[in-house]
Amino acid sequence: MTTSYTPQKNGIAERKNRSIVEATKEMIPDQNLLMHLWAEASKTAVFVHNRSPHKILGNKTPEEAFTGKKPDIRKLKIFGCLVYFHVSHDKRSKLDTSCRKVTFVGYSETSKGYEIYISDHRKIEINRDVTFDEETTFRRSRESHLGEDKEESEYPPVTVMRNSTSEEYVPEEHEE
Repeated sequence: MTTSYTPQKNGIAERKNRSIVEATKEMIPDQNLLMHLWAEASKTAVFVHNRSPHKILGNKTPEEAFTGKKPDIRKLKIFGCLVYFHVSHDKRSKLDTSCRKVTFVGYSETSKGYEIYISDHRKIEINRDVTFDEETTFRRSRESHLGEDKEESEYPPVTVMRNSTSEEYVPEEHEE
């Protein structure tokens, strides 16, 4: 039991929560998704965290420490990537397409399926008959990050001037 409104007493738990929130805040805009998917992003961040090795556990994953078995990481996919799934005969009309393009938003806790977001209906379904297009998603994410790096490099370089009392940042002068 801890005192109310004193998160500093829960240091480890607060750091883990902050890590999850920071991951969530990066995952959603990285794939240009809507903020109402924050819960799925948080669950996915925790899912990946529990399958990542930790030094404190002797480079074991929390999943491995809990169950005694190494987790299967082949199932890990890029959050927000494009997914194509098969629409069964009973859920489509004769002229509808047999597959749909949707977005991957997580892993099912109850089956071996994936959580997919159908933006037309603003609905999340679990499906295991899916094909991931991670290459396009990875390329799009990389290009957006390279664009950010390019924008940052357009600013003039900064030199740190040190004196005995404080540090002052002064832009370097360039010949034009």
